[in-house]
Amino acid sequence: MAKLFVVSDCHGFFTEMKKALDDAGFDPQNPQHWLISCGDAMDRGPQPREVIEFFNNLPNKVLICGNHEILTEDAIRRKCFLAHDFHNGTANTAYDFCKKENADLMSQAQILGELRDDPEYQKYKSLLVNYFETENYIFCHSWVPGGKDWRYATQSKWNKAMWGNPFDIAVVVGNKTGKTIVHGHYHNSYGWADKELLSEWGDDAKFDIIEHNNCIGLDACTAYTHKVNILVVEDNFLED
Repeated sequence: MAKLFVVSDCHGFFTEMKKALDDAGFDPQNPQHWLISCGDAMDRGPQPREVIEFFNNLPNKVLICGNHEILTEDAIRRKCFLAHDFHNGTANTAYDFCKKENADLMSQAQILGELRDDPEYQKYKSLLVNYFETENYIFCHSWVPGGKDWRYATQSKWNKAMWGNPFDIAVVVGNKTGKTIVHGHYHNSYGWADKELLSEWGDDAKFDIIEHNNCIGLDACTAYTHKVNILVVEDNFLED
């Protein structure tokens, strides 16, 4: 049985994430310890490259794609930034990966080309999966595509599923997988506001890990709170 340390939406806040993992007892050298990232490892925070390098160098990890990984790939294909790339932090990630001394004088296409060709980014991208399943859990960024054959859904359907509000979907559609869905993507204060009648952003807002409708939410809205949630569970891997 493996011990799983699950993080989501750390958004380039490496210092905060590393401290949270240390506090949770994560030991990269322990063969029973696995890190699972539910996506959105980059953007917004000041250390996206450090997060990616840390993930890449772990011996036991599962790296799930989030919508911010999709946003980054969209910008690379366009060879330019749109307004939302500055708001969402994609531009910040690209500039953090660019180590040229004259980066401020480079075009957006050149900056994004540096990110595209960076070995660490290429390795991270190659390791991304849409979901990870164990005996009792399904780990994903936000939700799984609809239908009983969701495991075999097209990439476009997975990309769409990464944008949904998992708290609302869990109520309206319900978790029909037969397992607990562990997700990030949407700030947990939204779920706590409904569960305990708290405010979503006020002084009483709560961003801790939340259990809801056979799901577990992890997103601590780190860019706002500088808090990173770590879920620790033990479970068996599925046999191939």
